[in-house]
Amino acid sequence: MTDNHEEMVRLRRLEGVPVVCACHADAPIGVQVDEEYAAEEWWDALRECPDGARIEAAIDAGSVTPAQLDVLRSLPGWSDGPVYAPHPLRVVE
Repeated sequence: MTDNHEEMVRLRRLEGVPVVCACHADAPIGVQVDEEYAAEEWWDALRECPDGARIEAAIDAGSVTPAQLDVLRSLPGWSDGPVYAPHPLRVVE
């Protein structure tokens, strides 16, 4: 892995863009609930999905797997927040 690659990953994460590539495929992704966006539709959809309780526990613990993040991003309401808080979760380092 090059320094350039690591810098790109760091910058994308600072922008709030989840980065999942082969070199980070199994690495947990830090997440934080964005309190600026209530996202009730999204939380309801999460609680209704088959693995919802486990994923919600992972969110509470502060990190999710790349596969869990894919599920979270596919739920209705993921991108329906205001401009200053477009998603219910923020990716953190």
